[in-house]
Amino acid sequence: MLTTLRNLTLLASLACSAQAAVYVDARVSNLDIAGSPSIGDIGTPLESDLSDRAYSFAVGTTLTPRLRLEARFTDLGNSRITKVSPIWAIMPPIPDVYLPAQRYYRYEQSTRLYSLALPVEVWSRQRFSLVLTPLIHAEESRIAIDDLYINVATIQDLLLPQPPLRYLDSTRTRVRLGGEAGFAFRATERVKLTFTYAYANLQAYDAHLFGAGLGWDF
Repeated sequence: MLTTLRNLTLLASLACSAQAAVYVDARVSNLDIAGSPSIGDIGTPLESDLSDRAYSFAVGTTLTPRLRLEARFTDLGNSRITKVSPIWAIMPPIPDVYLPAQRYYRYEQSTRLYSLALPVEVWSRQRFSLVLTPLIHAEESRIAIDDLYINVATIQDLLLPQPPLRYLDSTRTRVRLGGEAGFAFRATERVKLTFTYAYANLQAYDAHLFGAGLGWDF
């Protein structure tokens, strides 16, 4: 993934060579995860500890008075969910008897975005401006699933505990699309305040980010 980030930064650097206006932007966003993160598992969420903050850093350059190019890094944090899934289990020591059972497992995900952004200023008046930004994300998500235990329904509930078993632990990288709308206020010649809404269609969930940031022009 470092290679991807270097490539994105290189693109921004090449553009910088043709323009004097270079800037950096740091942003914190409230992260709203739509639905429950899932990679096709059918479990019902029981307890959720979802990330609600995202942190971004961007370096960019001005291509024209209304068009910019940025390379961004965004950390969407870590999320953990306990889920339960209905299954059918063999009842020991009677191998021919199948009973309804519930399998409990833990789903964990951490996500980072390496993005290329093309902010377009569609309206401006004095110190205020409105910016629309198409985004291309290289999404890197580490996903882990731990099998916890099975609860077998009998006349008396029988709990069959077992040590957590790591069923899945993989890092998945995908190219995803997104978009952003932002309102900017130029406080000084070099300092700009931004308020943004961004959407990203990720592998396991849809992300909505409501952010505020501070930009500095060099």
